[in-house]
Amino acid sequence: MYTTTESGEVEIRVVDENGCVAVAVIPFEFTGMLEIPNFFTPNGDNENDFWAPGNREFFPNIEVIIYDRYGRVVAELDQVNKWDGLYEGKELPTGDYWYVVNQNDDRDIRYVGHFTLYR
Repeated sequence: MYTTTESGEVEIRVVDENGCVAVAVIPFEFTGMLEIPNFFTPNGDNENDFWAPGNREFFPNIEVIIYDRYGRVVAELDQVNKWDGLYEGKELPTGDYWYVVNQNDDRDIRYVGHFTLYR
């Protein structure tokens, strides 16, 4: 597996059992990859206590909006903030919550989905 966070060229070299070599140079454009968790458990054990997409540092203009089942906005995140499961200082109950993530860059990509808060 090859992982990179930069655009450029990737060289692939294959050698068969007879020693024959094939080389290909492929242009690669890094587009970033958000990691969106499907649950969190804000119980103070320092494991999954907050919810936020991972790799947001690659998206300086990112906007994350979290909704409850009634369509009420319960949190808005940016490149840094994480959600602790509170709304107006009160714990929200176990259940599914929905998100809309706007990259707000030249690709204009939007992610929509849901995750579960477990208490």
